[in-house]
Amino acid sequence: MEEAQTLADRLAILRDGRIVSVGTPRELLAGDGLVEIRYRRDGEEVVLATTEPTRVLHELTAEALARGEELEGLAVLRRSLEDVYLELTE
Repeated sequence: MEEAQTLADRLAILRDGRIVSVGTPRELLAGDGLVEIRYRRDGEEVVLATTEPTRVLHELTAEALARGEELEGLAVLRRSLEDVYLELTE
């Protein structure tokens, strides 16, 4: 999928032998624009979904700095073509 995202101009996603979506990698990835932010707090994983990752990260880091804490395991995850494929073929 990474090669397709990097090299392809247009992609088609098939389900049961039928095309369910066609577009450029950017078009297929656009979707709902949700970004997932993950971190650990007090040993438990926190997962947030947002369309405003910069604002949410700013708030999270400001709060952590005010408490004198680190955001352990902080990760920002955007959808991949594999995610889109799995959503459309399930």
